[in-house]
This record gives sequence, structure tokens and C-alpha cells, in this order.
Amino acid sequence: MTNIVEQGKAPPHLAAVLGTLSTAEGDFDTALLWLDKAIETDPENILAYGFRARAHNQMGNLASAKTDIAQAHAIAPSLEEFQQREQSMKLREKGESLFGEDQYTKALAAFVEALEADP
Repeated sequence: MTNIVEQGKAPPHLAAVLGTLSTAEGDFDTALLWLDKAIETDPENILAYGFRARAHNQMGNLASAKTDIAQAHAIAPSLEEFQQREQSMKLREKGESLFGEDQYTKALAAFVEALEADP
């Protein structure tokens, strides 16, 4: 399957679909490969950025997830879903910072708020 995408013989959104499916299956390494290809093919594909952010988030790569959410938001700033994810990323980072400072109650509150922002 990779060869037909690389050779340009596949429909343009095939890589995004395969990346989305890989994300849903929890195969985040494969998802990132496909979603990178989808974004390379279509740099305005906000769904590919969104699913790549989800894969990065699940792998603990918060900086990369935040970058992808910011890029999707820059492409389509009116989309509420990306605004919610961006807020959730900020709250999660806050929670991790507080946890690192041994402020566990405040960290827990930030994590709960992050989940409420983007369940």
C-alpha cells in the first residue's frame, strides 16, 4: 500500500484515511507515518493534523501534539473542535508541570479540566 501512495497512484486522501484508521486501532507509529504523508500531500488537511495530534498525544509527545493543533487552528480558526483540543493541551501541560512540582491536588484538577475540555 505504501508504494502506491509514494508513487502518486493512490487517491490523495488515502494516506489520511489509513492514518486515521491506524490511530483508531492504537497503532500510533503507523498512524504517524501515514499522517505525515497525508500532510506532505495536502498541507491544508486539518483532519490529518488533528489525528496526528491525537497520535502524538497518545504517545506522550505533547509538544508535537500542541504544534499540530496550533497548525490546524491556524488553517481553520473557527473550528471549535481544534480550539477545545488546544485548550486541553494547555491544561494537560499545566497539570504535568504542577505534578512535577509535587502539587498533586492542583495537578489533578488541571487534568480533570483537560479531560472536560476534550474528552
